[in-house]
Amino acid sequence: MIIVDRMLVSGIRWVLEKVVAAAEAELDDAPKLREELLAAQMRVELGEITEDEYRDLEKGILARLREIQERQKAQGKG
Repeated sequence: MIIVDRMLVSGIRWVLEKVVAAAEAELDDAPKLREELLAAQMRVELGEITEDEYRDLEKGILARLREIQERQKAQGKG
């Protein structure tokens, strides 16, 4: 029974570590954020969104990019 419990805990820990790694990778995906910014620029040029909506999107994306840069500097990656 103890072996099964340890295996279960180890399995859960492994899954959680993978989820955290995936979340961190997505948070640190600067190229994806740049693509989102370009897509937003195209949407405003096509008239799909307003300039105000674009500015709101741009503000959020640029803030996330700054967070990534700051986190990378703090970790010595940049």
